[in-house]
Amino acid sequence: MDQKKITQDSMVRNSAAGLIATAIYLASRLLLTPYVLSYLSLEEFGLWSICFVILSYAALGAFGVNTAYIRYCAQYLHAGQYDKINSLFSTGIICMSCLSSLFILCLYLLLPFLHELFNVEQTLRPLSSFMFIGTALIFCLDMTAGCFRSLLEGMQRLVIVNKVTTLASFFEIAAILILLYTGMGLKGMLYAYVLRTLCTLLFCMVTAFRLLPSLRLSPALFSSEHFRQLFIYGGKVQILGGIAMFLSSLDRMIISSIIGLSAAGLFEIGRKFPYTAKSVSGAAFGAFLPRAAQLGGSWEREEIITPSQRFRNYLEIIFFALFLAAGPVLVWCGSGTQILAPSLGFFLAASVTVVACILGVRIRNKSLAQDRITDQEMRRLYIQGIRHINILNFILFLFLLPVAPILIRAWVGEGYEAGVPVMIFLALTYMIHQGTGPIGLIFRGIDRSGRELEYLLVQLILVLAWLPTATLQYGLTGTALAIMASTLTASLFFFWRSNFVFQVSWIEFSRKTLLPGLIPGASALVIYLLLTFYPYSGRVVDAFTVIISGLFYLGLTLPLVWKIVLADDERKVAFDLIPAFLKKGRGTP
Repeated sequence: MDQKKITQDSMVRNSAAGLIATAIYLASRLLLTPYVLSYLSLEEFGLWSICFVILSYAALGAFGVNTAYIRYCAQYLHAGQYDKINSLFSTGIICMSCLSSLFILCLYLLLPFLHELFNVEQTLRPLSSFMFIGTALIFCLDMTAGCFRSLLEGMQRLVIVNKVTTLASFFEIAAILILLYTGMGLKGMLYAYVLRTLCTLLFCMVTAFRLLPSLRLSPALFSSEHFRQLFIYGGKVQILGGIAMFLSSLDRMIISSIIGLSAAGLFEIGRKFPYTAKSVSGAAFGAFLPRAAQLGGSWEREEIITPSQRFRNYLEIIFFALFLAAGPVLVWCGSGTQILAPSLGFFLAASVTVVACILGVRIRNKSLAQDRITDQEMRRLYIQGIRHINILNFILFLFLLPVAPILIRAWVGEGYEAGVPVMIFLALTYMIHQGTGPIGLIFRGIDRSGRELEYLLVQLILVLAWLPTATLQYGLTGTALAIMASTLTASLFFFWRSNFVFQVSWIEFSRKTLLPGLIPGASALVIYLLLTFYPYSGRVVDAFTVIISGLFYLGLTLPLVWKIVLADDERKVAFDLIPAFLKKGRGTP
């Protein structure tokens, strides 16, 4: 069997392992949520969600470093340079220990500000302080020792990583059931999280030393060369991660500050199923970065863009996004708030939209003159990666649309109907947005992360303009609408720019990556029509209805996708996937 075939099969197995492990973990989380809500108030549930908003900012210190671990580990392992891995990890652990200590100190000093920012009631502030510091401490430990998990990912041993994380998550679930039942409350959630993290770190550490016996860690191995690798290449990715983390947490920050913690809890309920589906889909991304790093890719010309040219490009994209964002805000100012006369608001909105279109044409013309990838293997990785992720996305997310009201009732009971539009709008958003995941990792693997930065800048500007405005006007539904509009606009911009790089036409892109959504879309429409006149008959009947609808949906969708959408080689890979995964699970190398 040739090396190309081996690599492809390895990517498929790794992606499948991530999907299976994440699906099991998240399904258990969904089943656990009603149990958790029976012991925690909606305010406490919202507070638990806010803890992870804060942790997302702690992750800024590790996001780029972990990506650098994976990229350089893949390269060093491929070249047999094991001593460099020792130096890379020793340098990383020292640096991350310092960053973690600094984060904990800053968090402690900022506790009063955080209580005000998230509208935490006085009675909940002692508990919130304990939760904020406790979750941050264990997360920083995970951040510092996460290099062992990154080593396994760089070795393309994602099957092992996902087995470890799945086993640890089951320990956490058992701990949650016991600790909540014994009256530990929200602190019990923290202690269970500590157990999961420690188990994951221990298992990954033991496995890393077993698979790479030459692995050594020592302060004497600290290297300025690897410091630069971690914080120059890693710093680029860290900026991207910082923007992405801010975007992912901004919704709950806006909701809690404008509406309150209860609304943040409702939003968390509404986003749970779309976020679960997003996490399942995202679990298949891990194999793209090390594969792209190995391929490298060949370009039509290796021109180096000067910093001034790069700055002008970013500035032009920023102005494009600003003018694009201003249009809807000006319409709202003229019609929703009467800050402006309606006619003036519409005139200004039309004017800035025209300017945005002109800037968009300029950006397109520049794209035509910029460097492109000629490597056909990279081009195939790009288009096939989006295609396969999108097929999965369409099947997962389109089912949520017709069953959303019944699903929330069956899951947490009545009184949470405000979460239904949140679920629907976020499902539509993630369905398209998840297709950008493989692209971003491919660009990181070939050290062209500036493309991802362009897209994140557009999304950041749009969401900062639209999210507070829509939340003030329409509450939770407005929040979800603003997220959908800003995310989908930025995603389409990213597809547009990336297609130029990989020399993919919109016709080919649509045919290979978007048309497969017609079949699950038709199946979802059938489910919607069947459930249109469905009467409420209690949570048990609702749950049974969702299960039957899901089985019918899959029974209608999967055979058609298999027969019509998948090509012969894709069917063969899918057919070989389960036995290959089981073989891997038995420990066969």
